[in-house]
Amino acid sequence: MEVLRMAFGFADSSVTYEPKDEPRITPVVSAVVEYLSSMCARDGSVVLPDEGSREYEFYVFESITEEEMMEYLGKLLNVYSCSESELIMALAYLHRSEQANLGLKVNLFNVKLLFTIAFTLAVKFNEDLVYSNGYYSQQSGLPLDVLNRLELCLFESVGYHLNVTPEEFEQLQSCVFA
Repeated sequence: MEVLRMAFGFADSSVTYEPKDEPRITPVVSAVVEYLSSMCARDGSVVLPDEGSREYEFYVFESITEEEMMEYLGKLLNVYSCSESELIMALAYLHRSEQANLGLKVNLFNVKLLFTIAFTLAVKFNEDLVYSNGYYSQQSGLPLDVLNRLELCLFESVGYHLNVTPEEFEQLQSCVFA
């Protein structure tokens, strides 16, 4: 512990290093979870895609509370070693995917899965330090084959376009913090 304090420049012994698995719940995480919640609530009906279709895999039939989602995203933010901007970028990918009308609509039953895939894509696109999908699979709790398959499906649904313009980012950020 003392080595960590010295390595990070902590002179005061009362300051301790927090493990990476502690969720990093910030105002951005809270706002993104609230925004995701509003996305889920905008359409009360959930129309399931045909069983066996690629979109069907995005429906896990497990709802998640806002508090659980906040803890989960706070954990991912830490273990993915990324900035909060990827949270906004992930929302942009979800909007693009919905606009493509391929049957991928964010709802209470798939929000965790869809956002995890979108967030992973945003991190891999935007960060200098990128890990293997095995790492992202382990940290997110998604099986590797599911992560790989759904990442490709979401990537295709956004037209292989992962760049988020400053204007698009600012517009979405203002919606999230409205």
